[in-house]
Amino acid sequence: MSLFFGRFQQLGGLDVTTCRNFFGRQRRSFQQDVRLLFPATSPRRNGGGVPDNNYFPGVFIRAPGVLSVGAGARPLAAVRQRQRGEEEEEVVAAVAQDGEAAVLLATAFHPELTADDRFHALFLGAVAREIRREENEEDDMV
Repeated sequence: MSLFFGRFQQLGGLDVTTCRNFFGRQRRSFQQDVRLLFPATSPRRNGGGVPDNNYFPGVFIRAPGVLSVGAGARPLAAVRQRQRGEEEEEVVAAVAQDGEAAVLLATAFHPELTADDRFHALFLGAVAREIRREENEEDDMV
């Protein structure tokens, strides 16, 4: 379902406001660690071989920025960024939202382009929980 809000079309889904190409166009693609805001179960190893649960290697390609997170969504990761000569600020770079039909996840970066599997594990964990929930509902109906 699409809704119009002012001159912007809302598609529904995530309770967030985003800005297209917030981090720049494709030629300004970059890599930068993002700070995780959820407990990571499998640590990434930093250069010294020490587990580092707090950061994820972000690959940003024509990435949107999350300008605001509504009450229905929760931030999962943030990155420090300077915009147009202003002071550096933390920008939300990944979000999740529990919906009636599914859990929605979105990232401004490309986790599939790294060897770090924590966002994939987060996604697969959400899928597994949803399957278990549906199986329990079916058992309750029998």
